[in-house]
Amino acid sequence: MRSQPEASSLDSLPDVLRVDEVAAFLRCDRSTVYELVHRGELPVIRLGRAFRVSRDALARFVSAPDHA
Repeated sequence: MRSQPEASSLDSLPDVLRVDEVAAFLRCDRSTVYELVHRGELPVIRLGRAFRVSRDALARFVSAPDHA
């Protein structure tokens, strides 16, 4: 089983996260993360069909006034 990131600190996260890791950090469903991606609210890196989210992009998303 893959370890999930702790929600306590962005600094403890890897530089690039999978959708399930982002969902665990945000404490939401994977489908919610995909919705954020498709609406353009959360920028991603595409690797074939897979999405990856940079830690910096996640930090900007979390600190945005609409999400604070």
